Amino acid sequence: MAGCTLNSSNIPNGGLGSFGSIIVKNFGYTSKQALILGTPGGLVGAIATLVLASWIVNFDGCALALLYAYNASNTSGHTKKVTVNAMTLVSFSLGNAIGTETFLPKDAPDYLSGKISMLVLLASQLFTCYILRSINLRLNAKKRAHIAALKARNGWTDEDIEREREKHAFLDLMDIQNPYFVYTA
Repeated sequence: MAGCTLNSSNIPNGGLGSFGSIIVKNFGYTSKQALILGTPGGLVGAIATLVLASWIVNFDGCALALLYAYNASNTSGHTKKVTVNAMTLVSFSLGNAIGTETFLPKDAPDYLSGKISMLVLLASQLFTCYILRSINLRLNAKKRAHIAALKARNGWTDEDIEREREKHAFLDLMDIQNPYFVYTA
């Protein structure tokens, strides 16, 4: 699901990044005018990045940054973390490469199929994020029930649970194997 989310944002990124000037050119501008019209957008983007970087705590950020944080928060175990991060890198690269292929020469000058694919993928990203959140909430509920059962069966206090949580925190266990691991939803 994380890979689907990443591709949903990076295919449009690759397509619009590569074909933005061509789309502007199809509004009747020359190639030079299209590039000049794109320059303020790049300048505004650079300035906005610098300004918003100081306020980033108050903003949601982009999907890629959120997915990096999601991966760090919701995977446990060295091998699984390495695998998930490799899959993220591959999905990022593939998404950007595939994005350029959605704008086909046969669809010029409007590139309607490319524009539609961008909108569909960005909308599907919302859906996959919702599914990921639902899965994490369900897994957390199961883990809470398991901990409550352990607490009742063993007569543990909250301090005992916390001690066990700390004991398991630095073992090289995958998140599924660690009953005390809490997923970020």
